[in-house]
Amino acid sequence: MRVWEAGRGEPILLVHGLGGSGRYFERLAARLDGRLRVVAPDLAGFGSSDKPKLGYGRAAHLEDLDAVAERFGDRAPIVAGHSLGGLFAALWAARRPEAVRSLAIVAAPFPSPDEQVVWTHEPEVPAAARVTVPLAAAAVRLLAVPIGVARRYPPAVAFDYTRQTVRSRNRTMRSVLYDPSVAADLERVRALDGRFPILLEHARDDRTVGLDAHERWRALLPNAEHRVVAGGHQVQLHDGFRTLAGWLDGAAG
Repeated sequence: MRVWEAGRGEPILLVHGLGGSGRYFERLAARLDGRLRVVAPDLAGFGSSDKPKLGYGRAAHLEDLDAVAERFGDRAPIVAGHSLGGLFAALWAARRPEAVRSLAIVAAPFPSPDEQVVWTHEPEVPAAARVTVPLAAAAVRLLAVPIGVARRYPPAVAFDYTRQTVRSRNRTMRSVLYDPSVAADLERVRALDGRFPILLEHARDDRTVGLDAHERWRALLPNAEHRVVAGGHQVQLHDGFRTLAGWLDGAAG
């Protein structure tokens, strides 16, 4: 597993969203200017991490976060995640509440095990297409950086988005959003309410994860600080993580 680090001081464990990588948080590290120790892994199957033909279940991802957290020793980190990474951050905090100082859940979807997930299935690639599919994937990678830059994404973030696989993307998403057993995990998240500072932040014009998800998080964690900010799903990235950095500085005390 590839882990990106920067800065010193109190540790922060950052979890990227679906298709992302640890480099998503480079602008956050730059804004923090070394005041805090940023640790941001590439989850298995994403970014520069290995992409084995495994199940990519949420338990495996959470175990990988356990391994990353070992580098903190006895220092409890602040844990934060964006989008699907916010959900993973919450699930990991519920798994290791004694090892968490505070938690930020930003633009996170809320699990919906009852939804149809046909679109997350992995179609079998016909034999005749097994040559053209890799060529198409290479073309996507070639175009990703200029398209991403046009949308104001850092080139590294745009490039890393193309490095996920269909298997890692779909199986990760299914395991954390649509698996009925996630309901029990959410009850453990509910038990975090009031245990340590929690931030719920969402963007008003988020078209990727609607505000209804934010309201469901608020119902689960009624004592958490909640914010609705102007912008869309990538407002933190485009705004240099201004609001999140301010909260992290306060949480680090």
